[in-house]
Amino acid sequence: MIENVKTVVLWVMILTSITLTFLVWTYQPDLEPLDETDDVYIDIENLGETRTNLELLMPREVIAHDRNSEAMYWIHPTDDRYEELMVRLSNIELEMMTEMGATNAPSLEGSMRGIELVFETPIDGDWLQEIFQIDEEDIMIDSVDRIIVRETPSANTDVLIQFIDYTNETVFESNTELSSTQLQNFYDGTEQFRTPVEKRVFQPNGTSSFEEISYVTTESFSMPVLTYESRSLPITSFIQTLFSNPDYVNQYFQANQENLYTDGYRVMNMSENNSVLTYIRPDISSSNPITQSILQASSEFVNGHFGWTDDYYAMDWSESGMTDHITYRLHVDGMPVMDANTNQAGHYSIEIARSGSQITEYVRPMFQLEDEPLMNVDSRETLPAFSDLEEQIEQNEPFSIEEVEDIRVGLEMNRQNSYAFFTPSWFVKVGGSWLQIGIPEDRERQVFNDGLE
Repeated sequence: MIENVKTVVLWVMILTSITLTFLVWTYQPDLEPLDETDDVYIDIENLGETRTNLELLMPREVIAHDRNSEAMYWIHPTDDRYEELMVRLSNIELEMMTEMGATNAPSLEGSMRGIELVFETPIDGDWLQEIFQIDEEDIMIDSVDRIIVRETPSANTDVLIQFIDYTNETVFESNTELSSTQLQNFYDGTEQFRTPVEKRVFQPNGTSSFEEISYVTTESFSMPVLTYESRSLPITSFIQTLFSNPDYVNQYFQANQENLYTDGYRVMNMSENNSVLTYIRPDISSSNPITQSILQASSEFVNGHFGWTDDYYAMDWSESGMTDHITYRLHVDGMPVMDANTNQAGHYSIEIARSGSQITEYVRPMFQLEDEPLMNVDSRETLPAFSDLEEQIEQNEPFSIEEVEDIRVGLEMNRQNSYAFFTPSWFVKVGGSWLQIGIPEDRERQVFNDGLE
């Protein structure tokens, strides 16, 4: 009896194995080929703009210094002011850099006449050739946190440029042929578009003479709230430019409602209701020598794959020689988008990774803003002075002012259907992350005409 049971069980197992093997061999995935249309192949050059490295580098803020009154002003980045400043800098010829002593380090004391460019992430020294006219052998500095164009009492030159490196705690200078009048022209006409500031050190470094100076506003100020119409970017366009042979690309529908496209080697995933693209290409060239910076390599990649659809500027990057990363942040009227109602950075930033000498990952939004904001919606947001913001942090936020590492003004994006609303707000850096500080509901918002119906 027992032997008969064993025989039956054995046959059941054999038949089950045969059935499963047959199902595996004959399984067809939920695969749907791409729709064949007559206009699949399109002119890629007309989809986005090609940009130079200089057009992708932008300071996070520009400070004007007045020696006579010891006053300092944050120049608002709106109306292309920072772009125009960068173009002016690109025409300056620099001589060989000279290293200066620690007495030239930034400090809470002292005054000068000139402008100061503050960058979000230190610029590699070699990148200075993208900003100025300078020979490679004349660049003596490894990285640059700030660039100061200032008047000098030296008999050799009226204006010199200082380069500040906080990491290595060094200051380098280079003479220019600029006159004091030309320096003044850099920020003439900004009187109506600037806010008084004062120096502040958020994280004191008691062991060094190098203090990372921040600038905080001493008065309230207003900035525009902007409304744009937006349109979705065509997925087929990216299939054409990201895959070498689109005919071999198949589409898979995922359980989480994401769409995946692959040719068996490269993968393009569409998430967040087709609003965020993630492209992955395996690394097959890690042994090849790296001859380009991540800025150059990533800009060439985007230029050659659709181009730049809105105003994106390099905001954060890292180079290790193995895996390099760079983030380009969407800017609207010169202001960076720091947060969104979607809580997804992929809606307002472009992320690119490189392994060895090859771009291996590309993440970007799948929408584009119209060229101009809606003119029938005109409002402004009034932001408080830092002293009021400091009081609010102490009273309402879960962290103290001692934990704040930095502060800046940015935009919150709110996308609703085809509209995108951009509202200026204060952001503070705590624990390495930027957090939005909510302004009390009784804050002043000037609304001239709400034309959206």
